[in-house]
Amino acid sequence: MGLVGLLITLIVEVVMLYWPGRLLIKIIVLVDFKGCQIFLITPSFICISMRNLFCLFLGVVLAIACTHKEFYSFTNEKNLEMISVKIDEILLADFMIKKGNYLFMISTRSDSMVYLYALPDLQYCKSFGIKGKGPGEFILPMFVEAPGNDVYIWGYSDVRLIRCFSVDSNAHITVKQDYHLDKYETFNFMHLIRDSICVYSLMPTQPLVKLYDLKNGKNMGELKIGSKNRVNSYLSDGDGVMAANDSVIIVAYHYKKQIDIYDVSTLKLKKRLIGDYRPQKLTDDFTENKYHYVDIVAGKKRFYALYRGCRNKDAKENSDILESFDYDGNPVIKYKFNDLSPDIFYVDDEAAVLYGYKSAYPDLMLKYELEERLPTYQVDIDEKQSFRSVCRN
Repeated sequence: MGLVGLLITLIVEVVMLYWPGRLLIKIIVLVDFKGCQIFLITPSFICISMRNLFCLFLGVVLAIACTHKEFYSFTNEKNLEMISVKIDEILLADFMIKKGNYLFMISTRSDSMVYLYALPDLQYCKSFGIKGKGPGEFILPMFVEAPGNDVYIWGYSDVRLIRCFSVDSNAHITVKQDYHLDKYETFNFMHLIRDSICVYSLMPTQPLVKLYDLKNGKNMGELKIGSKNRVNSYLSDGDGVMAANDSVIIVAYHYKKQIDIYDVSTLKLKKRLIGDYRPQKLTDDFTENKYHYVDIVAGKKRFYALYRGCRNKDAKENSDILESFDYDGNPVIKYKFNDLSPDIFYVDDEAAVLYGYKSAYPDLMLKYELEERLPTYQVDIDEKQSFRSVCRN
């Protein structure tokens, strides 16, 4: 196990003395192992031989080498062809999630806020939920990512409420169970893991990830992430996006090409992935800051990070890149978009399909096949038409 979050400052002043074969060395070593909560400060005046000096530097080099920091690159690459599906509903979608044979989308600026589409053809089924302050109405809804086919939504007028829904084969929505958080916070990137533990981020206002047991009403810990280098209350070089599953919490950063993978059980850093990039000095003008990772999705087999690598105003319609990693942090494949790259996306990695939405095209749903696939079954026209009529009613 290596050391984590290594920040090392090594100042060596060498003063040659007249002692044969010896040096008087002033060494100040400051090591900030944030991930392990270990701090080592060793200032001293020591008189050592050249051999001991070599051993000292070898130890420092080994400490650096055995950290969980890893510089990564991709050897596999694929270009993705877009399949666009025109929809009658004009959405301004903010969130997307796949559950069972349906794709759910949240459009916070629409009259109805939650939309349901049948897969694989992305046929509209229904919408529900209105904005308001009454019981069961939404203020600003978002999905809570969770395993299984139930849908979890937060953002009601009761700001502590997370509501679980089930959806049947006829696209009927049923309230299954209500959960309550202990208090309201600036929830972002909410995930439900290990049956009842809600993991959420407080970025960008605070560099924290928190865990809360919904069934037992118990705080399960928190994780300090990112950096203390803040430009203002809503901007720091530690801001980013987060995903989680039963094993790991993954943070991908907006303003540096870096991904951190934390162990859920220990909340310790497992691996830090660093790409090829040049550090930047952030400004209050968001348009001048270079964005790196803009979205992340935790699939069943891999996690997927959408990478920009430029200022938002310089981004082209297809310039974003989708990076795929396994949960040990090994790069798997990099996808480039031939047509449009999505603003938000969701990956069905069992079907090897990516669904996406781009705000510049509010009447289009986007679909990409991540792998070459042969059809495994056929649906006759009458059966397909019958299925569509169910969704339209």
